[in-house]
Amino acid sequence: MGAEVTAYILGEVMLRAKTEDRESNWIRARAVMVPGEYEVILSDSLMEEMGIEILKPSSGLWRFPGENRVRESEKASYWPD
Repeated sequence: MGAEVTAYILGEVMLRAKTEDRESNWIRARAVMVPGEYEVILSDSLMEEMGIEILKPSSGLWRFPGENRVRESEKASYWPD
């Protein structure tokens, strides 16, 4: 069984994937905040729209479509409450 979770829809944001040598197109997404959750969670459809191919989710390995370079996820960033 699941538990009830409070979530707040913060509105629309513009985002893109950006690395030192490449960036995706800007896309529109809805930002949702869950109190007590400090990591960013991206849906599979959002990652696809950003042009991100997940290779090894637990290891944080990914790439842009059409490239052979395997990239590592950024370290987690935390913001104050």
